[in-house]
Formats: sequence, structure tokens, C-alpha cells
Amino acid sequence: FKRAAACYENALTRREEIISARPAVRRGRRESDSRTDSDEKSIGVSDASTGRLDETALDISLELAELYKRMRRWDDAEKALSRVFLAREEGKNKRVGDSDLGVSSLSSSRRDVRAFKLLCGLKAARGDQNRHLDALLNLKDAQEALVKTAASLGGTDEDRRSLEEYKKAVVETCAEAAGRFASFHDFANALKFFDEALRFDPGNVAVMAQVARLKLNALGDADGAEKDLRAILRQDAEHEDANFMLAELMFVREDVDGALFHVRESLRANPHQFASLARLCRLLHRAGRVAELEPFMENARRLFFHGGKTSRADQNSARSAKEDDARIVDPGYWFVRGLRESLVGDADGALASLNRCRGDARFGIDASYLMAEIYVAPESFPPVAPAGKKPLDPNARRERGAFAEQLLHEIGPSRRDPKHCVLEAYCLMARGDKKSIDTAFDVVSEVLNRDQDNAWALLALASCFELQKLPAKTKTQLKRLATMPRRADEADAFEAAWLASAEFFFDSARYDQAQELCQRCLHYNKSCARAWELMGMICERESTATDAAECYENAWRSVGNSDPSVGFKLAFVLFKARQMVACVDVCRAVLDKHPGYPKIEKDIMRKAQASIRP
Repeated sequence: FKRAAACYENALTRREEIISARPAVRRGRRESDSRTDSDEKSIGVSDASTGRLDETALDISLELAELYKRMRRWDDAEKALSRVFLAREEGKNKRVGDSDLGVSSLSSSRRDVRAFKLLCGLKAARGDQNRHLDALLNLKDAQEALVKTAASLGGTDEDRRSLEEYKKAVVETCAEAAGRFASFHDFANALKFFDEALRFDPGNVAVMAQVARLKLNALGDADGAEKDLRAILRQDAEHEDANFMLAELMFVREDVDGALFHVRESLRANPHQFASLARLCRLLHRAGRVAELEPFMENARRLFFHGGKTSRADQNSARSAKEDDARIVDPGYWFVRGLRESLVGDADGALASLNRCRGDARFGIDASYLMAEIYVAPESFPPVAPAGKKPLDPNARRERGAFAEQLLHEIGPSRRDPKHCVLEAYCLMARGDKKSIDTAFDVVSEVLNRDQDNAWALLALASCFELQKLPAKTKTQLKRLATMPRRADEADAFEAAWLASAEFFFDSARYDQAQELCQRCLHYNKSCARAWELMGMICERESTATDAAECYENAWRSVGNSDPSVGFKLAFVLFKARQMVACVDVCRAVLDKHPGYPKIEKDIMRKAQASIRP
């Protein structure tokens, strides 16, 4: 690469020497101010000659910039690109004679597109979000100019095919710019650029699906999303994304059975649609029916070994499901499994499963993000962390934060969206020292400067204030989150904020307000274990042990019967309600998974067993 770069630099130097050595060019420059109208034709020829020479040098500059980019020499790459952009600005001031001159020419338009596309790549690689978006918008303008120029020329079938390719490129750029605006919650500009994309390709179902997703998850426009989805399915009845979003719409309208039927029909044709399975897992979790994912997983697992058929010998085989799973190498399967384990609170199992698909091109980045979230777990930081639970050891938290930081570094700067920055802030908070917390505050503030209503950033800001011993500011941020309209794409952040506020209300004996926030969480997520747990604690103080036991049982089921503190509370209220057999069963379930939790055996199980005996 170094030798190639040196060759390009030498070529540029030689080109400049050739241009400066031409007497005609020098004479043309000296006499440019004294030419008369009768000399205009000769000026045009001289300028055209210089333009061709410049184009060669500019093409070399582009090749050099691409080479520097591959070498990760960002500054040198941008310096090489600056020559192209300088020539472009100078070209805007030229008198356009025929089709070979000025920025309207096809060759210069192509070069502009190539230069701005390279600049977009450089800004993305450096993690410069604002300038990356500016470069995208400039690229879109250059691509539109190229489409206009190519359309005006007309020509052969090959030219018309090229024009279609140029239009397709504009659509992709508009969609990418819209996605960037949407990530900053600038939904008006996001919809504007999606409309621009559809202007060039009105039937593009991929863009239509992105518009429907934006309306469904961010804008809460269920009717508008349904209209767009129906339009997609009229063009492509088997469109996986549209079919699944229609199922999500049914979940939003609480038609869970109808949604499951819709998804089941889709997955029956292709059980290995693991991206859809992952989305189904999240939907079932929020519907409080995550156990219903298992038949879908079993069907996918069976296809790995038996092509979808299960013989009697296979049914009676002594080989365990765990041994079967060890033979599965499909990254999608492990991603869905890790996601399911993370949702039921099995952090260690989730990390082991997600680690097996971390290097995959399709699921790897999402797996790394999910692992980072498990390691730094925003809900483990105050004020979101449950007050009654033992805080994480500072050394353990620093170690987990270091692991998360490494995962985010592996993802690279090309995915530095707001959520990425917020996770980096949590990694800094995990270090625990004042300097790191202040740096985390600056990172979160930078996100909020671009998007003042980013729920994840506001939640992280509340954690920063709490760690800085500023409780009044913490409550202000949580109150702001509690009054903001919920967005489905940030559902977890809103849920965490509502729970934190509910904790504050519970601690100050304002049980009605705490209960209202818990019910709000459960309306959107029936598997919210902490909301059920808080409801149980409120029932213990205001109602009967039976009502508390029902809430704790839901919490116990939501954590996959794995959280010993929830199990202890459930066993205790069952004991108070004189349901001794159920109490003993819960105690044994806790001790099976947590043998080092003797308190439940000593304080509850032995007494319950003694009361059962005649």
C-alpha cells in the first residue's frame, strides 16, 4: 500500500509539472483578463484541454484517497479528496459551453458522486456523526445531479440502464439519510427523505417497509403503518418484514392470538427465519407468553438434524437436547436463544449463547450490543437499580464495564448511533471514579445536544446525577421521562424510568402513584418482573397476602424461576397465606438453582414443612 501511495503521489506531481510546463496554458492564464469576445472560441478550446488534464489528476487524487482510506490514514485521505472538492467549487464558476465543460458534464458528475461517497465512508469510519450526515446530504445532491445529467443525454439502452442504476443509488442514499435522521428522532426529516427515495422509485418495498416501521415504532401511527403494510403485501404477499410488522400491529392492538397465527403461518414455510424469531421472542415476552416461543425453537432445532421429521427412534434417543444444541452452528439460532435467555434473566446463559454468534456478519453486531447491555445493565445503576437489592461489587462492575467497552470497540465507530454512545457512557460510569463519571456526563450531553428527547440518554443522565450525589436533578430527569410520550423503539428506557420513579414513590409511601406507574409498565410489558415485584410489595402493605402472592408469582414466572430474592418473597407470602405445599415447592426451586441461599431454608421451608406434618 505504501509503494502504491508513493506512485500515485509521484503521478500527481508529474501531472502538475506537465500542466505548468505548457506554454499555451501559461499564456492563456496571463492573457485571460485581456481576451476579447472574438477570442472566446479559442478560450473554450484551451480550457477544455486544461479540464482534461485536470480530470486525469483528479482521478488520480480519488484513487489515492481510496488507498489512504484502506490504510486507515484518514487525514491523508481527506487531504487528497480536498483537491477534488476544490476543483468542483472552481468548476461551478466556469462558463458552461458544450456538454464536455462544467459540473453538468457526466464525467464530472460521476466524479462528484464517487468523491462524496468516499467522504461518507471516511466520516463513518472516524465516527463523526454530524459530518457523516452532511456528507450523505451532499452525496444525495451529487447523485441527483448525475441523474439529471444522464436523463438529459438520453442515448442507448446501456445509457438507460445506467440511469436506472443512478436512480437506485439515490434511493439508497435517501434511505440511509432518513435512517440517520430517525436515529436522532428528527422524524420530520426522516419522512421527508423517505418520500424523496419513493419519488425516484415509487414501488420500492424496502423503503415502504422502513416508513411503516417508523410510523409503527416511533410515531405511534398504527393506522398509517397498516396502510403502508397492506400496500407492500399487495406487491409482495410473501414479504417477511411486512408480514411480521403486521403481526406486531396485532400485538399492539392486543390481538395476540391473531398475531401468533399470522407469524406461525409465515414461519411454517421457513422455520429458519431467525431474524423473525428474534422479533417474535420480544413480542411474546411483552405479551407475557415467552414460553410459547419454545415450539418455534424446537421446530427450527429439529430441522438441523432430521429435516423437519421426527422418527420414533429419534424421539426415544437418549441423546439430550443439550447435546443436540452443541452441534448447531447456525449463528441465528444462538442469537435467538441468547435473546430469550437474557429476557428471562439468565445472564450467564445469554452471554454464552450470544458469544457463539458474535463474529457473524448478520447477527454479530446485534449480539455484541446485547452482550454489552448485559454487562453494563443500565437497570443495575442508580436510580434504576432496585433499592432493596444488594448492589454489584465495585470491582465486579469495573470488570464488567471493561468487557462491555471491549465489545463496543470491536463494533467500531461506523455504528456510533446514540445508543452506542449511551452504552459507552455506562462503561465509563462502571469505573466509578469522578473523572470517568464526568466524562460519561459529557458523552450523554453530546447525544442530548443532537436529540434532546432521547430516552436512553435522559435515563443515563439521571444515573450520572445520582452518582454525582444530585438527587433533585435525578428526580427531574425521571419526571421528564414519565411525562414524555412513549416510543416503541425506546420502550426499555421508558420502562426503566417508570420503574425508578415508582421506587421513589414507594419509598415515600405514595403507593397510589407507584402502583399507577407499575400498571403502566405492565400494560406494555406483561413480563416486567420488577413491576410485578413492586406491586406485590404494595399489596403486602395495603392488601392481603393472597393478592401479594399473585403478584410475586407473576414476577417469579417472568424471571424464569431464577431470582432468589423474588422466590424468597413469594415463599414468604405463601407461608403467610397458609399455602404450605406451594411454599415448599418454591423454596426447593430456589435452593435447586441457588444452594448458597440458606436463609430461605432456615426461615421458611422448615417451618412450612413442620406445619404440613400431622
